[in-house]
Amino acid sequence: MNKIFTISLALFLCFNVMGSSITENPKEEAISRQDAAICWFYLKGTIGKNNVRMYLAAPNDNFLGQYFYVSQGFYNQIDLKQSYYDIDTGHLIINEYVNGMRTGKFDGFLRDGGGEGCSAVYTGTFTNFNGKRFKFRLYDDPMSPYLDD
Repeated sequence: MNKIFTISLALFLCFNVMGSSITENPKEEAISRQDAAICWFYLKGTIGKNNVRMYLAAPNDNFLGQYFYVSQGFYNQIDLKQSYYDIDTGHLIINEYVNGMRTGKFDGFLRDGGGEGCSAVYTGTFTNFNGKRFKFRLYDDPMSPYLDD
């Protein structure tokens, strides 16, 4: 199943990523319900001092996706599933799962990134399995998640 998701993501990326643009200056508004329903959000940024890449989709109004630490490589992806989303404020809580077990939590705000197409910025606090907290900031990454920094 994970391979099918990765292949589908790669195909979608090849055909749709060129319409997006990088921005680090988000609007102060939440992602619209329409954009959340049809967009794949390709994000890059940091958790603490670690570079990461994340991609999210929201079929049926539920965000899901994967992310990986650039230093660990694309093939060490961590699964993501929404636990809370307020469409009006953009408040989004996403749990991370490794081998089906919840190992961390992203608690932040998903905002319109101000760019063309499916543009987003996601900022907040990440809490790992030990309860240690790190600031995270993720913004548009129109480049393939297969590429290294």
